[in-house]
Amino acid sequence: MRLFPKKSAHWQGDYVHEQLAFKGKIKPLKSDLLHFTYQCAEQFEEKMLKYAQLKAQQDYVKDKKISFIFTVLKSFFKFINIYFLKLGFLDGKNGFIIALKMSQNVFWKYNALKKLYKKNASEPTLRKFSVSKKFDKKSEHVHA
Repeated sequence: MRLFPKKSAHWQGDYVHEQLAFKGKIKPLKSDLLHFTYQCAEQFEEKMLKYAQLKAQQDYVKDKKISFIFTVLKSFFKFINIYFLKLGFLDGKNGFIIALKMSQNVFWKYNALKKLYKKNASEPTLRKFSVSKKFDKKSEHVHA
């Protein structure tokens, strides 16, 4: 189901947090829209791994530096944020699993970033791309 004409919108922004930009007037929906992004835990994890890789590439282009302590602390605080501050504990076991997976995703992201630095230590080719370049989600490639 499409909520807008394909030619009246385009994606813009970073690799991970892109936004849909519209031409023309935007109208509110008349009812709620239920959006189920994952059918199972495996799909959720697969998507999180993909986004961890994309975020690592974005951070690499920006020359973001990280340390092991930073990675562990960010992962820990992601869990605290989701499970306690965003009341994930009210969802019981599912809330715990989601908080755990989201904190694991933070760890994956920084681990992927570390691997990029290691892999490209002698030849930093990825940094040639600007973060403002257009990112094609279908083919998962940066276009000049």
